[in-house]
Amino acid sequence: MSHAKKLQNVKKHEDFAKKSRTSMSIRKYPHKKTETKINKSPPAKQIIIFVIIVTIFSVALFLHFRKKAAERRAYITAQYEHFLEEEKTKFQLSCKDLLPMKNGHYELYYVTEKETTLMAKFNIDEEGNFINTEGGELQQPLRAKDPQNFVLNAVSQNGESVLIMSGKPTLEIPYKNMVLKAEGSFTLATPTDDNPYNEGRGVWFGQKSSNAWLPSLHLPQPPQGWIYSAWLYTKGKILLIGNFISGDSEDLNKTYYTGKGPSVPGEDFFINLPDGLDITDIRANENSSIWVTLQPTWYTESYPFPFTILGAEITTSTQTNTPIPLKLAIESLPYCTISPISWTM
Repeated sequence: MSHAKKLQNVKKHEDFAKKSRTSMSIRKYPHKKTETKINKSPPAKQIIIFVIIVTIFSVALFLHFRKKAAERRAYITAQYEHFLEEEKTKFQLSCKDLLPMKNGHYELYYVTEKETTLMAKFNIDEEGNFINTEGGELQQPLRAKDPQNFVLNAVSQNGESVLIMSGKPTLEIPYKNMVLKAEGSFTLATPTDDNPYNEGRGVWFGQKSSNAWLPSLHLPQPPQGWIYSAWLYTKGKILLIGNFISGDSEDLNKTYYTGKGPSVPGEDFFINLPDGLDITDIRANENSSIWVTLQPTWYTESYPFPFTILGAEITTSTQTNTPIPLKLAIESLPYCTISPISWTM
């Protein structure tokens, strides 16, 4: 190899080494610069600002949800209190031995310090169920706000009204103490004719003494708007014996006999009897009985008003022309209860 050729190769090596060092220097510079950016930390002021922002946001969020929760609790509490107030106004009515009124109805009121308010107009059907004045089912519970008392009236078709019960929660007749004073007897006899063999066809509330009849019913003066009535139940039929104010005068009915009777309430059953009913002797008819009731003066039903005061059974052993004691019938008096609906749940 010539000297010139050797010199040329040496120069090539020098040039290659120089290029290599330059290339390595270029690659290392950006790498060191990148490492400097990654390791650089944010200033403390930025961290503090960030923490403050996060804290404020968290507190605001907490207060927002706390307010919403309080509003929700207040709403639920208000709804519950409203529910309790609504429940306090609901009442359930029930009655024992209250009879239907074909020519009238019942009206229930509640009384507060300021006013008397109608709760319901209703009647009783043949099965003893409550019905409204149109004949449909009476919707319960009934409503009353802060009642101090309840009042039940009987009302005629003409709008005549009379108090029959009052109280809270049990409604009872206001004449109970008066009823306790009633007493008396009845006699099987037929004083309107001269036949001594048909004495079992008449009922009279008196006692024969010599040729006169003495009253055997001792009743208090009835309240204003009320009257006494006597009834005979026999052979499945109910017959009105008579309406009267007191037991020492004739009654207002002379339906089943003609002629002159004694000056006491009573009836001989000779004429005008219902179809299919023949009374030859009341004692021969099973389960016959006598009742004395108290009723409104306008009451015209063909069966007793439910205020039975006195009563007695007539059996085959009942003697004629002999006073038969009547018994107090307090246990048969009707009553009603009207209770908060919560009591029945």
